[in-house]
Amino acid sequence: MQRQTSAHETSSESEKPFLKISFLTLLKVGVTSNYGRSIALLIGFIGTLYGGFQDVVNSFEVNEEEVNGLVDQGLSYFSLSFF
Repeated sequence: MQRQTSAHETSSESEKPFLKISFLTLLKVGVTSNYGRSIALLIGFIGTLYGGFQDVVNSFEVNEEEVNGLVDQGLSYFSLSFF
Protein backbone atom coordinates (compact mmCIF):
# COMPACT_ATOMS: atom_id res chain seq x y z
CA MET A 1 0.00 0.00 0.00
CA GLN A 2 2.91 2.28 0.60
CA ARG A 3 4.09 1.78 -2.99
CA GLN A 4 0.82 3.16 -4.35
CA THR A 5 1.11 6.29 -2.22
CA SER A 6 4.69 6.95 -3.29
CA ALA A 7 3.78 6.41 -6.96
CA HIS A 8 0.94 8.89 -6.58
CA GLU A 9 3.22 11.41 -4.89
CA THR A 10 5.83 11.24 -7.66
CA SER A 11 3.21 11.69 -10.37
CA SER A 12 1.79 14.76 -8.59
CA GLU A 13 5.29 16.21 -8.30
CA SER A 14 5.84 15.82 -12.02
CA GLU A 15 2.53 17.57 -12.80
CA LYS A 16 3.59 20.80 -11.09
CA PRO A 17 4.54 23.51 -13.60
CA PHE A 18 8.21 24.45 -13.71
CA LEU A 19 7.46 28.16 -14.14
CA LYS A 20 4.18 30.05 -14.05
CA ILE A 21 3.86 32.83 -16.62
CA SER A 22 0.70 34.76 -17.38
CA PHE A 23 -0.53 35.01 -20.96
CA LEU A 24 0.05 38.78 -21.06
CA THR A 25 3.66 38.40 -19.89
CA LEU A 26 4.24 35.65 -22.42
CA LEU A 27 2.82 37.86 -25.18
CA LYS A 28 5.03 40.81 -24.16
CA VAL A 29 8.15 38.65 -24.13
CA GLY A 30 7.27 37.12 -27.49
CA VAL A 31 6.71 40.50 -29.15
CA THR A 32 9.82 42.15 -27.73
CA SER A 33 12.17 39.21 -28.33
CA ASN A 34 11.37 39.19 -32.06
CA TYR A 35 10.78 42.91 -32.47
CA GLY A 36 12.05 43.06 -36.06
CA ARG A 37 9.68 40.39 -37.28
CA SER A 38 6.85 41.77 -35.16
CA ILE A 39 7.23 45.27 -36.55
CA ALA A 40 7.37 43.95 -40.12
CA LEU A 41 4.26 41.87 -39.50
CA LEU A 42 2.38 44.85 -38.02
CA ILE A 43 3.40 47.12 -40.90
CA GLY A 44 2.28 44.49 -43.41
CA PHE A 45 -1.04 44.04 -41.62
CA ILE A 46 -1.71 47.78 -41.44
CA GLY A 47 -0.72 48.19 -45.10
CA THR A 48 -3.12 45.45 -46.12
CA LEU A 49 -5.94 47.07 -44.15
CA TYR A 50 -5.16 50.46 -45.70
CA GLY A 51 -5.14 49.00 -49.22
CA GLY A 52 -8.46 47.25 -48.64
CA PHE A 53 -9.96 50.41 -47.24
CA GLN A 54 -8.78 52.42 -50.26
CA ASP A 55 -10.35 49.85 -52.60
CA VAL A 56 -13.69 50.18 -50.82
CA VAL A 57 -13.56 53.98 -50.89
CA ASN A 58 -12.64 54.02 -54.59
CA SER A 59 -15.50 51.67 -55.44
CA PHE A 60 -18.00 54.17 -54.02
CA GLU A 61 -16.64 57.16 -55.95
CA VAL A 62 -19.05 58.33 -58.63
CA ASN A 63 -18.25 60.56 -61.59
CA GLU A 64 -20.95 63.25 -61.40
CA GLU A 65 -20.58 64.35 -65.04
CA GLU A 66 -21.18 60.79 -66.20
CA VAL A 67 -24.29 60.48 -64.03
CA ASN A 68 -25.65 63.85 -65.19
CA GLY A 69 -25.07 62.86 -68.83
CA LEU A 70 -26.93 59.58 -68.32
CA VAL A 71 -29.84 61.36 -66.61
CA ASP A 72 -30.07 63.93 -69.41
CA GLN A 73 -29.97 61.15 -72.00
CA GLY A 74 -32.68 59.23 -70.13
CA LEU A 75 -34.87 62.34 -69.93
CA SER A 76 -34.38 62.93 -73.68
CA TYR A 77 -35.47 59.38 -74.48
CA PHE A 78 -38.44 59.74 -72.12
CA SER A 79 -39.56 63.01 -73.73
CA LEU A 80 -39.15 61.53 -77.25
CA SER A 81 -41.38 58.63 -76.31
CA PHE A 82 -44.32 61.03 -75.90
CA PHE A 83 -43.98 62.34 -79.47
